[in-house]
Amino acid sequence: MVRKLLLFVLPIVLPILTYWVYMLLARRKAALAQSGDLPGWQDAPWTLIAASAFVLMLGGLVAFRFTGSHEAGTKLEPPRYIDGVVEPSRVAD
Repeated sequence: MVRKLLLFVLPIVLPILTYWVYMLLARRKAALAQSGDLPGWQDAPWTLIAASAFVLMLGGLVAFRFTGSHEAGTKLEPPRYIDGVVEPSRVAD
């Protein structure tokens, strides 16, 4: 069930949700700018860029944490070429 959610639903819903949030923030920013209440730090796009980068970094770290398949300290033997045959990599015992 989780696999179906991650492979089919999330790629469809995430861009739509991202665009919706962006439009909501853009309309709010335009209304504040028109009324003259927009703070100076919100005039530049750097706030949105920095916040987006931070969220993406956290998402990547969480994904990296939960997709690791081996315990810490596990030794991986690289592929080897023996007698004309390439043996695939494997986890050392």
